[in-house]
Amino acid sequence: MKNINTTTAKKPLLIENKKKIEEKFLDVYACSINVSPQEYKAVDEWTRRLFLKAEKCFTLKKGLNAMANVALTPPLVIEKQGDIKKSYQIYVIGVYVEEVIKREVFNA
Repeated sequence: MKNINTTTAKKPLLIENKKKIEEKFLDVYACSINVSPQEYKAVDEWTRRLFLKAEKCFTLKKGLNAMANVALTPPLVIEKQGDIKKSYQIYVIGVYVEEVIKREVFNA
């Protein structure tokens, strides 16, 4: 028998380009006000106060045009019953979604 010298060919390893995963966090603010049952019936007054408070949170950090990129929840009402009086804690949650809008529109 013949001695055959075989050499193993080395294949270049394919290196996959891994996409850089960038994690960015959304700015979320929860604003709340406490109103009495009499004030709760006057919806126009407490909604204006609540949404102005939410707007103030975003404009201080992001600038005057921030509210164009904010998604807000409807008011979330929690009834609180104390020993003497009843009150309502009303929340609104806002999320600054400019990064999401940029990715959806420009990377579509």
